[in-house]
Amino acid sequence: MHNRLITLLLICAACVHAAAPIKASLATNPPGCVGAKKVAVTFRVEKAADFTPGVQSRLVEIWKWFEAISGADPRPLLPFSVQAVDAARKTIAVGSVEILGGGAEDWTPDPRHPNAAFTPPRLLKACLSLREALPAGSLDAKLEFAPPAGGAGPVRPADLSDAVTNASLAGPPLPTAAPNPVLSGSAKGFVRELDLAGVLLSSVQDTTTAGVTVRSRTTKATGDLFLAPILRLRWLSYNNIGDSFVTFFTPMAVEAHASNQPIGKDTLSQNRIVMGPEYELRWYVKNAQHGISDNLMRVILSFKDASDRDFKLNEPMFTAEFRPIWGRANTIVVDPKSLKGTNHRRTTSEKIGRTLSPYFGIEEGKSYLRAVPSTAEIPLGAFTRGYFGADAGVDFNGRVSFSTTQTIHIRGEANQDLVHYMRSTAQWTFLSAGPGFVTGLFVCFEKGRLPPFRSATNSLSVGIRVQSSNWKLGGGR
Repeated sequence: MHNRLITLLLICAACVHAAAPIKASLATNPPGCVGAKKVAVTFRVEKAADFTPGVQSRLVEIWKWFEAISGADPRPLLPFSVQAVDAARKTIAVGSVEILGGGAEDWTPDPRHPNAAFTPPRLLKACLSLREALPAGSLDAKLEFAPPAGGAGPVRPADLSDAVTNASLAGPPLPTAAPNPVLSGSAKGFVRELDLAGVLLSSVQDTTTAGVTVRSRTTKATGDLFLAPILRLRWLSYNNIGDSFVTFFTPMAVEAHASNQPIGKDTLSQNRIVMGPEYELRWYVKNAQHGISDNLMRVILSFKDASDRDFKLNEPMFTAEFRPIWGRANTIVVDPKSLKGTNHRRTTSEKIGRTLSPYFGIEEGKSYLRAVPSTAEIPLGAFTRGYFGADAGVDFNGRVSFSTTQTIHIRGEANQDLVHYMRSTAQWTFLSAGPGFVTGLFVCFEKGRLPPFRSATNSLSVGIRVQSSNWKLGGGR
């Protein structure tokens, strides 16, 4: 009895050791199996030394099983289920099976040369086409291999007795996925909690007044600030996982551009402060597989107050803006860390981010003037304005980026006067401390005017930009 027990333990240990070289995995979007309704299952022997004749035979048996079910209904043989975050586990039927990277000539000996040496591939990959799209976001996935009911069907190999799992299978991107914080800061709207840029110029010169020469220092400073501590207040925003309609409520957003120069023409800054809440509605277009695509339509509604730096000219207003987004023209740099374990190397296109976003909007409000010294505000009248423009940019691997913003306002209160504004920026990101903090050196050319149209800018500046995101005070935008 003692010897039988030892023999049984040795046999079991040998079985465990033999099963170890064949590693099974689940993944989405590998080459040849791309789409929201596809999942790839892979069987691999990583080390050539482990690919013994016995292991080769076992891998061939797995191929034969998949080859047999590829021409039949795989639903009863391949139970597949996923569970999204905060959702119940869901079973998705497998509609068809396609073996990638090899046929019978690769997995069976050549019948014309039966005595020739034969070694099958060390990698077997099958693409499973699902009957419906995967849910968005990170998924806990499980693929099982069921024995045929009633014995009618291919015999399941012993290596398929256990399910293949992936606790973080990548489903289609969530509509609320946080943007890459390395993107250029020229984009219109609030996409991160903090974007701060500053320029400081100081010079010493001799000035002569009434025959007296005095050496004095002149200092010029300008700064740009985008601040929205809570980008997305969850309890007033809508997001149902898998739904193509999403909303974002930003309770308070502040945009300030100011310098220490007098407010007037040809200054270093727009010298304006804009603040107020924003509410955005997004509709993501579905693709042919009924999955959420990266094409979308954005409508941004805001109640804000635009004033000059000294709060002398004040314009409370309602703004409605429409932005159609074409996914192929608006991409971010793919983070190489997100591809860890996928055996996928970034393509040139995935290393280059692109932005091309037209926009159209209207502004409705009233203008108020506060005299000097300060008095009660004097109403100047109501206004209705229209504007249109575009953001364009390119980002090379999150290090060097170029961007431009062009806007034309049609001022209804000024006899349909057209006012042009442009801002073009080149930025080198020299410090990236984690996914939520970057620092860069920028060169910016700015010209034109923006509401309330008090300062006209025509300047070229060089400065430092600090960008921060993922503050965890709300959701991403």
